[in-house]
Amino acid sequence: MSIFHVNIPTEVSFGEGCRFSLNTILRESDPKQILFIGTKSGFQRSLVKDLLADAEQYCPIHIWEQVRPNPRISDIEACLASFKDKLITHIIGVGGGSVLDQAKATAMSLEVGLSPQVLIETKRLLPKRKNKLILLPTVSGSGAELSYGAILTDEQSGEKVGLRGKNIAPDYALVDPEMTYSVPLALSYISGFDIFTHALETYLSQKASPFTASNSQAAMIRVFSFLPVLKHNLEDREARRNLAYASMLMGINLALSSTCMPHRLQYPVGAATDTAHALGLAALYPAWLRHVFPQATIKLAKCAEWIGVHRNDISDSENAASFVKRVLLLMKEINLNVTLKDLNLSEQDIGALSDKVSGMLETDPSYKSRIDIMKIYTDALKLSCSEPIEELL
Repeated sequence: MSIFHVNIPTEVSFGEGCRFSLNTILRESDPKQILFIGTKSGFQRSLVKDLLADAEQYCPIHIWEQVRPNPRISDIEACLASFKDKLITHIIGVGGGSVLDQAKATAMSLEVGLSPQVLIETKRLLPKRKNKLILLPTVSGSGAELSYGAILTDEQSGEKVGLRGKNIAPDYALVDPEMTYSVPLALSYISGFDIFTHALETYLSQKASPFTASNSQAAMIRVFSFLPVLKHNLEDREARRNLAYASMLMGINLALSSTCMPHRLQYPVGAATDTAHALGLAALYPAWLRHVFPQATIKLAKCAEWIGVHRNDISDSENAASFVKRVLLLMKEINLNVTLKDLNLSEQDIGALSDKVSGMLETDPSYKSRIDIMKIYTDALKLSCSEPIEELL
């Protein structure tokens, strides 16, 4: 067994009602001015209004609502311009993955007084922040409350870029399942698929460890057990709790392991189409599963065991195929039957998309050269989760 390290800089609270820990954090850390980052609709929720009212007991608060899906660097620059002369000591992000990524980038920009654009272009090391960053996810999916990255859209280049490193992580993550109870079914489905992709990719990753593998197993079991439950009862508290827990575990995995090619390939797709992260992943997954299958057969067969479709009387290859078949079925059940063509991309876009793929591609067990990227993109134009397993593999 190779050496691995577990060192998470974020203090994590999990469970119904843990959002009220915010009072303790604020009382003990002497805030001067607080900046809340979220969406206009998010700030209208009663649970969030209560958090704002509690925070006002300690010091003046400011609210920033200029957050869009696939958060823009320009919005963070506007926030920096508005608050750089304020004595902001605490930044609190309340929302889904886009909000949390924007809050992480904003906290770092306020700390150093520089735009994320400058930090990325000059490849500056991100310092340890003096301000306090507190994140409260309201959607179970991205794991952004614990990951070491903030994925942003650069409108000038049309690319997705990222601030990365341990110092981008929040000081506190308050993962309260009650905050996710009112998430609509379509968003619950797409964010739940995001949890699954993190579980599978951080398990297949060359950077996986026994610790992250155990987390992947726990998350994958929960997705397959509880995501379909929401179709019949959107308010099922056990399902919401387990999905929130799985998402939190995958935030840890994103920090300690790594995703594989689908995430790297989705960033150019998301920037080009301005579509949800997990929707782009769904469009790429059938093609990637076909591509990675020969190099990941044994691990995929293990996944079949985790979700209860493994048989002792058949080969690893057959069990791996059973797992892939079950994944495709889940995607159909949660209405993620989509191709890159459905996202208005064509063969003419493949070259430009491929040129914009970056990151640690070598963590994917099936990556050998840029040819693999072109192959997956091309196949993803036509392959969907409705593809018969016999034709896919």
